[in-house]
Amino acid sequence: MRLSVVGPILLALLLAVAVGWLVHERVQETDVSSGQGRDGDVRAVPVEVAKIERRPIARRRDFTGTLESRAEFTVSPKIDGRDAGGGRTLRG
Repeated sequence: MRLSVVGPILLALLLAVAVGWLVHERVQETDVSSGQGRDGDVRAVPVEVAKIERRPIARRRDFTGTLESRAEFTVSPKIDGRDAGGGRTLRG
């Protein structure tokens, strides 16, 4: 009876190892962004070359909408009275 439980567990473990190995191999293949191959040798990455030009910026976007803050707070004095600096009345 115990053997019938161990078999599926071993099969699942073997399957997990195989999938992990395949993922590892995919990650180790050529990384296009760095230009390095599997053996660490540097490979050429194609780029487009153009002359430098000075031109005005042609794109402009205008958007309208409502901004909502994540937090909100109210600023008020602890004591009602006069402001010592300007003589204004502060109300809480």
